[in-house]
Amino acid sequence: MSYGLLGLSAGLKSEAKEGYRQVAGLEQARETAKENLDAADRGRNMNAAGTAAGIGFVAGGPIGAAIGGIGGYLVSSIFG
Repeated sequence: MSYGLLGLSAGLKSEAKEGYRQVAGLEQARETAKENLDAADRGRNMNAAGTAAGIGFVAGGPIGAAIGGIGGYLVSSIFG
């Protein structure tokens, strides 16, 4: 009888370890997805800043470029 209980205990322990492995894999996938989303968000903000800086440069030279770049980044960060 005790052999059956030991076998059951080993089986449950094995299932628990596999569950932990699955949870760790899911957590890693979630972290990777978050990093990818953050990188895409930074890229979008930089793209908006570059576009606005270019428009600002055409309209007002280097000072317009600086103002446009900062404004484009801020607008993209707030509303993006």
